[in-house]
Amino acid sequence: MSLVLLASLAYSAWLTEVNPGPAYFMTTTRVWELAIGGLVAAVWQKWSTRPPGHQVATTLALLGLGSIALSAVAFDASPPFPGVAALLPTLGSAVVLLGGPS
Repeated sequence: MSLVLLASLAYSAWLTEVNPGPAYFMTTTRVWELAIGGLVAAVWQKWSTRPPGHQVATTLALLGLGSIALSAVAFDASPPFPGVAALLPTLGSAVVLLGGPS
């Protein structure tokens, strides 16, 4: 999963700089986002037997929400998307999911 994530992210970063239109719509440049979801699922599977404490889960959820909010406020049309700019909201979403229902 990590290799797919790294390869797709690298391709996304490159193609977004070279030709942003197709980079936005191509599955190969976006599959790294799905790989992050897969890694979250793997971590969640481990956490289901020993979940993090409430304070850790709440902190994760708040950090994730903060990064999503930051990307919503700070991004305009200038950063090429998806590319590396998509890391902030995607990782924020993953961290919110890891925070669980807290």
